[in-house]
Amino acid sequence: MDKNKSSRRGRNSLSDDEKRTHCVSVRLNKLELNWLDTHRQKNKKKYLRGEYLRMSSLGNLPRVIPEINKNVWLELGAIGNNLNQIAKKLNKGHRSQGALIEKFVVELNSLRNEVIGLKKELIKD
Repeated sequence: MDKNKSSRRGRNSLSDDEKRTHCVSVRLNKLELNWLDTHRQKNKKKYLRGEYLRMSSLGNLPRVIPEINKNVWLELGAIGNNLNQIAKKLNKGHRSQGALIEKFVVELNSLRNEVIGLKKELIKD
């Protein structure tokens, strides 16, 4: 079968530079192995040991957001929604108060994003 056929299923082939062809072995004692297993399972997706070590060594570990931060983020979202509705109603009659609430909503959204670890540069209002 021709490698270039479009009917090929599965992942696309990696270029020679992207293929992982080198193997590095690491020996760990029981304590180190327990530490590795504990840390790699903190994510929803459970990574293979080698995959986790590679991500860790390259500084590509996924962000772990504590459950309490997720809950606060959701609650702040509900508050922001309510404030948005109030601002829309106020904008129909009182411009100055509506603008104040809109500014508060922007600040609230910024706080929400900081709770889950998003940087301010990434936030789009």
